[in-house]
Amino acid sequence: MPAFTKPRGRPPALTRVVRQTRDGKDVTVADAIVEAIRAGSFIESAAAANGVNKATLHDWLRTGSRVQQRLLNDGARRGDFTRKELLCAEFSDAVGRAFAEATTIEVATAAQLARGGITETETITRTETLPQGPPKVTTTTKQKVLAPDGAMIRWRLSKREPDTWGRERLELTGPDGGPVELSLVEKRQRLLEGLEVLADKLASAPDDLLTLVPSAPPEETPDAPE
Repeated sequence: MPAFTKPRGRPPALTRVVRQTRDGKDVTVADAIVEAIRAGSFIESAAAANGVNKATLHDWLRTGSRVQQRLLNDGARRGDFTRKELLCAEFSDAVGRAFAEATTIEVATAAQLARGGITETETITRTETLPQGPPKVTTTTKQKVLAPDGAMIRWRLSKREPDTWGRERLELTGPDGGPVELSLVEKRQRLLEGLEVLADKLASAPDDLLTLVPSAPPEETPDAPE
């Protein structure tokens, strides 16, 4: 296994600084992507927003997953990898944690909406123009408690216990559980519908495509008796 070597040239793109926090801490590309995922963004959108294309993103994740596999299961040591490989491993682990945190928050929010009881505050501001003097501004605040969301409850139950609460399916069978037999009228109607669709496609096809369709050979006429 190759020993750890100090990389030459430009530092890995994962460590490129994209901004700084209010307290002066550097935020790298990897940090920004992980923050966006934790906030609910899709991973490829988070990467694109920070100047990382899809191919590079998945290359980082594959490299990180491979390094983690070797460290955990193959007895490898950190000194067996380059700096970039170790950064990819840290990035891959952080992405997985960010996804888990975002999912936990969204599941908790869905549970709250399903159960109801959330207090919603609505503020309405009205401005009335008076003939004399400044306009009159009136602010009204209303609060209401949301009722349980039946659709959200059914959705959560269908995901948690799909065998019990999943969508019901209706299956039609013929006699003795066999296939459903169509009548001659139904078969004729389906055939005509299929021919109409085919005729529409041929009518809209370019002329050069139609010339590729082989024409039927001319019928042979029997020789006249001598």
